[in-house]
Amino acid sequence: MNNSKYLYILIAFILFGLYQHRTQLNLDIQGHHNWRQSQTMWNVRNFVRHDANILNPRISNFNGDNDNLLRYEFPIMQWSIALLMKLFGEHIIIARLMLFLIGSFAILGIFFIIHRITDEWRSALIGGVLFQYSPLFYFYTINPLPDILAMTASIWYIHFFLKFIDTKNTRSLIYASAFILLATLAKLPFIIFSILSIFYFFSSLLRARRIDRDIIKVSSIQIAWILPAILWYAWVMPQWSGNSVVKGIFTGEFDVDRYKEIFDFHRTVMFPEIILSKYTWLLFIVGLFGLPTLKKYRKWLFSVIAITIVYLVFEFIPIGVMHDYYMLPFLIWMYIVIGVGAHTILKFSKYFMYPLLVLCVASGLYTADISQDKWSIESSGVEKELYTHTAELVNAVPSDEMCIILNDVSGYVFSYKIDKMGYQFSNDYLPTPWVVDMINNYDIHYMYSNSKVVNSDPEIQKLITDTLVSTKTIKVYRLVDHVESD
Repeated sequence: MNNSKYLYILIAFILFGLYQHRTQLNLDIQGHHNWRQSQTMWNVRNFVRHDANILNPRISNFNGDNDNLLRYEFPIMQWSIALLMKLFGEHIIIARLMLFLIGSFAILGIFFIIHRITDEWRSALIGGVLFQYSPLFYFYTINPLPDILAMTASIWYIHFFLKFIDTKNTRSLIYASAFILLATLAKLPFIIFSILSIFYFFSSLLRARRIDRDIIKVSSIQIAWILPAILWYAWVMPQWSGNSVVKGIFTGEFDVDRYKEIFDFHRTVMFPEIILSKYTWLLFIVGLFGLPTLKKYRKWLFSVIAITIVYLVFEFIPIGVMHDYYMLPFLIWMYIVIGVGAHTILKFSKYFMYPLLVLCVASGLYTADISQDKWSIESSGVEKELYTHTAELVNAVPSDEMCIILNDVSGYVFSYKIDKMGYQFSNDYLPTPWVVDMINNYDIHYMYSNSKVVNSDPEIQKLITDTLVSTKTIKVYRLVDHVESD
């Protein structure tokens, strides 16, 4: 087969992956980590319906300063999805297809990086397909998380920066700089991959023993491109009070048992079963032994490996045993290593390509199968009635009415499913004076509650005029129009 056919085979696998996702493309947000997806989709909804200013990502929560603005990462992905929804309607399939398209570019990026490193298309194909079927990537590739965009942009930054190292072509450097900007804007932690630029600067400095014109040129281009991200985060980060990602390993008190629990989970589950799968272990091990034999790029790959390990150590507590999508940076170099493993095996005989292709197919079927449970309502971590009575709950209250919503520890899932904004509470604590204040001063006249404590509170009952919906766990109340002060 000529070289182009390997790309066609990869595209065929990508399209087969889309076919495997066919039953989920029209599913509304549900399942594993639906809270973070719901937050993302609230950004999208509000860009579509209310404020299309990309600088103003909004959620559903008006608690605190009576403003639902929440600026974390720069919402380029959410805003782009919203533009498409303005054209074609608010259909979840639009978001899922866009994420799949972004993920497909990530697969192509891995394919080209492995080829650049090994100078061999067959190993690039194997690495690209197995990357597609990483259990971690496979699930999130159609779920609305900006982390997928950040990872994709990081992959293409690496590709173009390695190309720049080879060619010293300014265009490649500009492309690389643009992609690291996009990666950092989409998700701040992905700035770690700029380690390649930092490594290049210091290695060039040591080689030249002075800051020459080339070093100034290369550095100036990259700093100019990354400046918008620096300005964005300098503006928004002061608003991130209590953000555990910023605090990293310094979040909370030191707990030996907690550290051991997380370490054991990563050792036995995260790396071997979520990032990798049983179909990739052998190639990964072979690839690790093959890395030192590479004629070029070894030091660059080792710098990427080192920085992700530093990232993991720093974010060890926030990642914990739940936030698997925080581990997406590891996919990049681990599947490059798998491509190196395939290359090492193929050097013995070209006929190993056939069992490796069988391995790719087996990996695809296996990953699709084990991922099914992640879509279940039971894994959503919220009341089943939010999914079984969605239409009834949504239609119970006019769409433009602000509501009291409790309780929802995620802050996003409950409000997303009922498609209402307002004042949200994470537990059963809702003092009557708070409700009176919201009725009198914030024009709140409806309450969604799954709290037995609040539902049975006699003082709260005095403020209810009607029960509009009553499921097993969720009540929708009409509140009084005004409360006279004593």
